[in-house]
Amino acid sequence: MDDMQWLLWLAAAIILGIIEIFTVDLIFAMLAVGAVGGAIAAGLGAPWWASGLVAIVLAVLMFLFVRPRVLHRLRAMPNVTPTNIDRMIGEIGTVLESVSGNSGLVKLPGGEWTARTTITGSIPRGTIIYVERIDGATAMVLPKDNAQPMVNNIKGVGA
Repeated sequence: MDDMQWLLWLAAAIILGIIEIFTVDLIFAMLAVGAVGGAIAAGLGAPWWASGLVAIVLAVLMFLFVRPRVLHRLRAMPNVTPTNIDRMIGEIGTVLESVSGNSGLVKLPGGEWTARTTITGSIPRGTIIYVERIDGATAMVLPKDNAQPMVNNIKGVGA
């Protein structure tokens, strides 16, 4: 059994790593590092209780010192890639049917959208527009020359 102890620790580390993939909270990753420490200790000939102690101490140290720092960095990272509806903000399109505060139709990358505007009057057909925001399934648009540039717009549209 002692000859296979390192292999059991390694199997535990792999299983904990797989669980971490599905939870993504870094708890199982810290336990997996502890199990790798136990595998190394067992591989160097430590008895089961010593390799277990190495695994526990290493996992606790990882919980106390590594996990908080990694979580802090992960939470501080900005979302630099808009997805789904968020990516439509800042897109340039063309008015297909006059856009007013009540109705309209615009052509945007990916298809046609119902649209409304917050300006007084309407935006005539053929006008180049800028998506200010999305309200449900409706694009809220402004004529491109009236649009305020988006400071955080990745594409730099409207600047």
